[in-house]
Amino acid sequence: MFAFLFLVAVWQGRTDVSSINGRALLFIALSGIAGALSWLFYFMAVKDGRVPAVIAIDKTSVALAIFLSWIILKEELTPGTVLGALLIVVGALLVSPVKYWMILAVNRDANYKLPYKTSLSRSRLSSMLSLSNST
Repeated sequence: MFAFLFLVAVWQGRTDVSSINGRALLFIALSGIAGALSWLFYFMAVKDGRVPAVIAIDKTSVALAIFLSWIILKEELTPGTVLGALLIVVGALLVSPVKYWMILAVNRDANYKLPYKTSLSRSRLSSMLSLSNST
């Protein structure tokens, strides 16, 4: 990323970094570190094997950023922005693996009936949907 931005700066003839103040450089450096850590943790989570859950959580960061910008930066929220953030969260919930929702439902109430016909017993379903890796 740094190399790409450096090439763009050279191409545009903006190589004089002396005009950038120290605070801006600090935030640029912190942004780079946060971005690198974000990708590192993202790939560590994907390596764990629960890719749909990782992606769903990752996409909710946009809604979190909108919320934090409203709280911290006092940015104005328009109805469209709120609707978009809500759709992001609902979409993330919809694409997250059904098995996590089913585990919560099965373990919550012993008398819970699944909303569809299944030939699996409750214990077999619970063992198939366990969160632990069986590798």
